Amino acid sequence: METVAMQTARFTIHPVRAFFVRLSLTALILFFISKVAYAQNQAPAPDSQGMILLKRIADVYGALNSYSDFTELYTETKLPFVTIAQTSTWKVAFSRPDRISVTGGIVWVVSDSQWRWKYIAPLNQFTKQDAPAILDPGMLADIDEQFVTLSGAANVPVMLVQPKPLAYVTEGVKSASVEGAEEVAGKACSVLLINRAQEGRVKAWVGTEDSIIYRVELDLTGGLRKTIRDDSLFELASARAVITHKNVELNQALSDDAFAFKPLPGAREINDVRLQEEPSHQLIGKPAPNFELTGFDGKVFKLSDTAGKPLAICFWRSGELPSGKALETLSGLSERFPQVVFIGINSEPAEKAKIVQEEAQAGGFPTFPDPDRKVQMAYMTQGLPTVFIVAPDGAIKQVILGYRRNMSELIADTLRSLVTNNP
Repeated sequence: METVAMQTARFTIHPVRAFFVRLSLTALILFFISKVAYAQNQAPAPDSQGMILLKRIADVYGALNSYSDFTELYTETKLPFVTIAQTSTWKVAFSRPDRISVTGGIVWVVSDSQWRWKYIAPLNQFTKQDAPAILDPGMLADIDEQFVTLSGAANVPVMLVQPKPLAYVTEGVKSASVEGAEEVAGKACSVLLINRAQEGRVKAWVGTEDSIIYRVELDLTGGLRKTIRDDSLFELASARAVITHKNVELNQALSDDAFAFKPLPGAREINDVRLQEEPSHQLIGKPAPNFELTGFDGKVFKLSDTAGKPLAICFWRSGELPSGKALETLSGLSERFPQVVFIGINSEPAEKAKIVQEEAQAGGFPTFPDPDRKVQMAYMTQGLPTVFIVAPDGAIKQVILGYRRNMSELIADTLRSLVTNNP
C-alpha cells in the first residue's frame, strides 16, 4: 500500500504548475497552426496552382485581338481485336469582334462581318445569313450547336470534338493541377491535368510563356461505353482524342482572304441546315404507345393518367451535351407551359441510377428509368435525345431528334397550339 501511495504522489502535479503546462501546450499548438497557415499562404497547393493557371489562360484568350492556327485532330477507339484511328484537320482564325473561320472536317463556320456561312461538307450544302455583331472566338461557342446537332441532318457520324480549346479546359472543372513540363509544337509547355464534373479527365499542354493551349487530350471512354450493349466488350473499350494546335499566330493582322467562304465545287445553298422535325417518324399522327414506369422515388407514372393534357416526353442519356441541352430547354418550357405534363425517360443500366438522378434533378421535371428499354423501343427512338409531343387526344403530334438552338421555339409553337385548342 505504501508503494502505491508513493507512486501516486510522484505523479501528482501542483495546480499552479498544471496551469503553466496547459498554457505552454496551447502556445505550442497555436505556433504550429500559424506556421501551417503561413506555409499555405506562401506556397499554394498543386490544385491551387492549376486553378491559377486556368484563370490565366481564360484571361489571355479573352484579351486576344486575333488568332489563327492549323488544328490537327486525332481520335482513337479501341475495341477487342480492333483499333480505329482517324485524323482530320481544320484551319482556324478569328479577328475581333465579328470575324471567324473554322474550315475543315465535316462542319464549317465562316463569318466575314457581313455574312455568316454554315456548311456541311459531306452534303456540300450551306446556309448564308447576316453575320452576328459579336462572336465568341475564345470559346468558339458559335460552332458548338452545329457539331452537336448536324449529325442527323447530314446523316453522317459526327465526333463531338471541336477546335475550341478554351472550352475543353474551363467548362465543368472540379479540380486542376500542374503535372510537369513538356514540349509541344516547338513550345515549352506546362502539363495541366483537369478533372471535370461529367466528361472525364482532360490533359492540356499550355505554353509557359504565353499561356496558350497547344494540345488537349480528351478521355472519351465514358461516352463510348454508353453506346456498348455487350457487357463482354464494356471493360475492354476505350477512346480518346488529341487536338494539337500548330502554327499558332497571336494578334497578327489577318487578311480578308482568311475569312472568305470557299466551299467545295458544286456547293448548294439551302434555307437551313439545322435538324428538322422528323415527319417520317412512324408514330407521328398515331396514338402514343401506352406505358407505366416507376420513378426513383417510387411514384408510378401511367401514360393513361395524362389523357386530356398535352404531354412532352424526353428520351435522354446522362453525361452527353445534346441530352443536357435538351433537358435544359424542356425545363424552361415547363415553366412557360404549366398546363403541359413534362417527363424524362432514361434507359441506362440500374447501376448508373445515382448519376442519372443527379442530372435529372437539374431538369426540373421527373425522369423515369427504363433500364430494359421497353418504352424506348416502343417509341422507336432513332437516337438520343429525342422529344415526343403528345396531343391531349393521345396522338403523337411532333418528334424532334437531337438538340438544336431553336428547339425551344419549335416545341413552344406546338405546345401553344395544343394549349390554345384545349383550354
